[in-house]
Amino acid sequence: MRTLILIPASIVLTAAGGTRLCIALGKNVHALELTWAIGTIAFACMAGVIPVLLTRQADQMSVSQAALLGSMIHMFAAIVPVGACIATNVPIHAAFISWLVPLYFITLTALVVVYARAIRSAPTATRSQKV
Repeated sequence: MRTLILIPASIVLTAAGGTRLCIALGKNVHALELTWAIGTIAFACMAGVIPVLLTRQADQMSVSQAALLGSMIHMFAAIVPVGACIATNVPIHAAFISWLVPLYFITLTALVVVYARAIRSAPTATRSQKV
């Protein structure tokens, strides 16, 4: 599970790159919204990794199903806070969503790499296990 380091690395690199781009273009970075977006995505990634971590000793079929569940948890954990704010008329700045979208897609890519390596390293099911 050494590939789990990809997730925080992708978050840090995306935030740093986006911050540098905003500064280079002379735009406001919106550091508070960036911090909230990083917190939301970090929580979504931690929640999305849990199913795969729980199936470490399982076969490929079980790990692939856990990876599917983990990607859905990641998506919902990233989107539900935004939807809840919109539904309850809590004012959120557009910069929060502007930071959340690239962070979501970058971490989704990192999660898929983690999932693929977990599936590849899991043992295949034998005939006696397939009931």
